[in-house]
Amino acid sequence: LDITGISHVYNFDIPQDAEGYVHRIGRTGRAGRSGEAISLVTPREQDHFRYIQRTTGAKITRTPLPSLVDVLKGQQHLAAEKMLEALDAGATGHYREMAGKLLEENDSLSLVAAALKLLTKEPDRTPVRITEEGSYRFHQRSAGKPSGNSSYRNRRTGQKRYGGRH
Repeated sequence: LDITGISHVYNFDIPQDAEGYVHRIGRTGRAGRSGEAISLVTPREQDHFRYIQRTTGAKITRTPLPSLVDVLKGQQHLAAEKMLEALDAGATGHYREMAGKLLEENDSLSLVAAALKLLTKEPDRTPVRITEEGSYRFHQRSAGKPSGNSSYRNRRTGQKRYGGRH
């Protein structure tokens, strides 16, 4: 693929060899443009990634993943920018009447905070409970033999496809 205008490449897994890595990150910064390649490396992959770095001669900066607090702050800044862009564009006319009513009943700081919260994609903190379901039985098909749920078995036993015996 030769796609122009790619500013970022994200490697969610490390290529097997240095040539593959160079090929992937070569998608960024074409035609004199700048680009960024971000590789997520597990502790198990660190030695292999260092090998790729040595082989390619690439200068790769190690950066820790952002914390949840950092991510939320970044999202809040993006939400604030969106609000200011809408304000600059004058795209608030239809909302002014409702905004006035809200300001009569609430303080402005709380209202802006609520708007930012609605525009920020906070993670759902609802606990997830994983329950065990009934065990599953898998049939392995051997060469020349029908699988456990084939029409062959249904014909042999006299079963219809969606029901019991005739």
